[in-house]
Amino acid sequence: MHCLLGCARLVLVILNILLFTAFAAVGILGLLLKYNSQFLQNLLEKATTKWPQKEMQAIVQFIQQYGSGLAVVFIAIGFLVALVALIGLLALLCKNRCLGFIYIALLTILSIIELILIIYLFAIPGNLDRAAYKVLNSSFEHLRTNDSLTEATYALWTVLGSDGNKFCCGLEGYKDFNGLLTSLSYPPPCCNQNITTVNNQKPPKLQCNKVIAEMLQVEGCKEKIVEFLKRNKILFFGISSGVLSFQILVLLVMCAPNKNWKYE
Repeated sequence: MHCLLGCARLVLVILNILLFTAFAAVGILGLLLKYNSQFLQNLLEKATTKWPQKEMQAIVQFIQQYGSGLAVVFIAIGFLVALVALIGLLALLCKNRCLGFIYIALLTILSIIELILIIYLFAIPGNLDRAAYKVLNSSFEHLRTNDSLTEATYALWTVLGSDGNKFCCGLEGYKDFNGLLTSLSYPPPCCNQNITTVNNQKPPKLQCNKVIAEMLQVEGCKEKIVEFLKRNKILFFGISSGVLSFQILVLLVMCAPNKNWKYE
């Protein structure tokens, strides 16, 4: 029995080290996403090597502004779980029953919160889509008022609407850009123009405007976004479920040796 408890303790130490390392990395990633534009730009460049540098910088600015909520979630969850794992490590190494109970209680609360979030985001149809649509719809306001995010928002819809020779315009279509600032043309994809070539053409094509966009009737990007969310929804659901299962495993294994420790 003593040997089994020793093995369980060793397994828990390893699991908590893994938890601490993984979630500390998530917290650090959140900090980098929120405060380090160069890191975010390098990350995007690896995934999208063909995007122009100007558009890339604008997208970085947009993600830092609208992605701040996601970055805060990464920071909060990452460092919180890392702290819980650290408490678990101290409880295991010191064989302290009080720390063990604190660890079990915190891990139970975290697991319940994660389960609720998983159900809310992935089990209730449309929740993830509605959140994305809300953010994207609000972005059009920056194209009607000249502010610090106007160029970044314009670049977002320019990049989002370009996919090789397949184009899409706005969320629902060209009407999303009604009331556009007079200093801005419609995004090139609304006129079947690719961002990687439109700026290099000699002589340059006419700027995309409402008349041309209305004539071409390029479809909106909603279907493209739905497909993107669908693919990533499965990925993030798998990651979230795996993390939750891992925490529950640690929780169950932790209960056995904790009974034999003393309060200090």
